[in-house]
Amino acid sequence: MSLTLSIIALVVALMALPTVFQMFGGGPKITFRFKPSIEERPPIRITVVNERIKRWPLRVLRVRRESASDVHVLITIQESGTGRQVETLRPLEGTADIGPNVAFDCLVVASQNPDGSCVLASRGSLGLGRYVVTIHVVDSSRPHGWYAAGNLTVERDRVYWAGFAKVDRKKRATAHDLA
Repeated sequence: MSLTLSIIALVVALMALPTVFQMFGGGPKITFRFKPSIEERPPIRITVVNERIKRWPLRVLRVRRESASDVHVLITIQESGTGRQVETLRPLEGTADIGPNVAFDCLVVASQNPDGSCVLASRGSLGLGRYVVTIHVVDSSRPHGWYAAGNLTVERDRVYWAGFAKVDRKKRATAHDLA
């Protein structure tokens, strides 16, 4: 009798296991790729990706990555030396849903003028110099979102990403900031 109950309890526990792992391992995981163009000319983009589940035990248990729904995206551009905010870009009109293993590009620099200055996606402009570009992605169902920053260098003959920048965790955007 106790052996039968033990087997039944084991079967029930194994059936509930994927649900538990779904709660902890299946949430959205937003990552960023700062994409340079091959010839170091615009367009310069940031790709936002909701990564697929990579751990094989979770894939065997058929844990699914959740979508990030009702997402707001904000890109801020600041001068590297002074910290003065130059431009704010909102690459999405309203909100979007980012499903599992789905990516979308956020255009930052659209083109470069003959004098070296850059035309931004918002039709603003950047002069020669170094800038910190920060992207904030906020899901309305979470208090804090995801963020990353990269150093953008504008020279007379080229525009390129020059590595990642440090982001002050206290300055990251929340759903309230992006509304």
